[in-house]
Amino acid sequence: MKMLVTEKAGFIGFYLAKKLLDRGDTVVWIDNINDYYDVNLKYGRLKELGINCHSQLDWKSTSVAIQSTTYKNHKFYKIDLAELNNKITDIIEKYGSGVKRVIKLFKEYGSKEPLFEDRLGGMVVVVYKKEHFKETTQETTQEIKKLSTRKKIIKELKNNSFLTRDDLPSKIGVSSNAIKQHLAKLKSDGIIKRIGSTKSGYWEVLRDGK
Repeated sequence: MKMLVTEKAGFIGFYLAKKLLDRGDTVVWIDNINDYYDVNLKYGRLKELGINCHSQLDWKSTSVAIQSTTYKNHKFYKIDLAELNNKITDIIEKYGSGVKRVIKLFKEYGSKEPLFEDRLGGMVVVVYKKEHFKETTQETTQEIKKLSTRKKIIKELKNNSFLTRDDLPSKIGVSSNAIKQHLAKLKSDGIIKRIGSTKSGYWEVLRDGK
């Protein structure tokens, strides 16, 4: 796998990166090497993983990747997390799976596209469960179909108010039972009203349905 580790020169980041590298993952490491505590300790951790800062790194540049001399699958960037906002996407696109690739894979899997949000100089990714997305999509599609059918019914009744319930299935393209249910819903919502008997009466459209 391709992993991005931040603040790697710190205690937790260092051991996490080493664990990932030892198991064969590709690791991109970023750290600003600040003086919160002894920077020589941080240099030592960098060197242990093959990053010789003093000989390899131009501290004026934060866009140059330093290749580890110990691990072929490891590179280091000196980046301040406060400035990461404008660099994170490029790094992920080049060395990680990539935002575009992640979206593509989710689509191929049949899941909803994940949501990427920029928060506090970092990135938050919201991932939706496939089952939840599928159920929601099916429910939404069914609701759209219902609304579309009701609009068609209203249109037909406006064009010919003397249509009977038996006339509508062939015009709308749904079953007689579906027409019965839709007409009942339209009447209960106050959208249409039947004037007179079932055979000799007519329909009055009171308002357009949403």
